[in-house]
Amino acid sequence: MPTDTNAMFDAGYEASKVALSSLEVSNYRNLISLETKNSMAYNNIGATSAKFKLKIVSGSYFKDSEKLNNTLAMANIGGNLLDAGLYDETEELIKKGLASENPHENIHILATRARNEKESEIKKWKEIQTISHKKQQLIRKYTHAYYCTSEKSFTEKSWIDDKGIKAVVHNVDGELSISWESETDHIEFKGTINNLSSTGIYTSKKNKSQNSLLSFGDKDTIHHCLVFYAPQSEQIFIVSPQADDDFIRVLRKN
Repeated sequence: MPTDTNAMFDAGYEASKVALSSLEVSNYRNLISLETKNSMAYNNIGATSAKFKLKIVSGSYFKDSEKLNNTLAMANIGGNLLDAGLYDETEELIKKGLASENPHENIHILATRARNEKESEIKKWKEIQTISHKKQQLIRKYTHAYYCTSEKSFTEKSWIDDKGIKAVVHNVDGELSISWESETDHIEFKGTINNLSSTGIYTSKKNKSQNSLLSFGDKDTIHHCLVFYAPQSEQIFIVSPQADDDFIRVLRKN
């Protein structure tokens, strides 16, 4: 067995670049048996074992490397911790890595990623809480409509949406269909009626005739929605119940 550890490390690294995993594993294992304090070898065999989705094995090698103050291993462990949502633990490793002499560039990359993801998640969570609070009352009204019987219901009269566009409502054999056309979209809801409520699918599809540069790249949208008729205000509410979907449409009689 060759004992040139530099050549062995280089061979393992080169094998990793061309997907020769058998050589990669063998060379790094041999290198570790010869140099038990080779932090980069531990890190690299950790990266190799991660390719086989061996998270525990990989994490153990990364930890061995981190104990030898390898900052690339710190970045790899930190990335895994961040993927699991463990921000404080990630920050501890980042601080340790930055305090080291000549930290690997991945430590700086991880620090930026951690900061950006934290800010993004905090913003997203605030949005979700705002949407949930706004929809809470509407979903309660939907629940009331579900159990409420009334002669008034989804009548086939003239309706307009919250943008003033005319909508057509059909109530046939317990099935609700609402459709309308904007300048760029064909919009439709189809669902099953229960008393003054309905559940179903809202779709908005781009009109084929609208192929302008302004609409290029726009996608069709689909929402699973709760729908209810409010007799007192004579309005139809179409609401996505999902906390991360700020979708509400309101129809009123024309």
